[in-house]
Formats: sequence, C-alpha cells, structure tokens
Amino acid sequence: MKILSNQTQYRDVNLIASVWSPPSHLMDKETLRLLPEMEINYYFYLKNITTLIKDTYGISIDRISPVNEPENLWAPWTHW
Repeated sequence: MKILSNQTQYRDVNLIASVWSPPSHLMDKETLRLLPEMEINYYFYLKNITTLIKDTYGISIDRISPVNEPENLWAPWTHW
C-alpha cells in the first residue's frame, strides 16, 4: 500500500468508492436491506472507514455510491 499512499504521485486522482452492502448487523435479516433506524449508524460506519483510509494511506475518497456497480444506474458524475 505504500505506492497508494504516495500523494505526490496521485495528487490528481479522484476516488469513488462503491459499497456492496451494509454490514449484516445493520440489516434486516429477512429482506437484507438496511434497517431505517440504522441509517445514521451506517452513515458513521462509512464516515469512519473513509477517515481510516485517509489517516492510514493518505487517500481521500471523494464520493461513495450507495449501490454496487453505480455505472449500471443513472449517475450525476462522469464515468468511463
């Protein structure tokens, strides 16, 4: 991971993260969907992960897609 943490080499890179699904303890066991009462917990879960990546590797995540493979949906950002 040392290469990824070299900010001078990657200073013009924008990273978009796509999450597969929330952690199982935040989901309804039958529908496999995020429980409404856990939305704020999921927000802090994602915030903590992005902060950990920034602090550990010096990489900023600019956007997080709430769905896996966001290119299969309409997205407001340009993608290739």
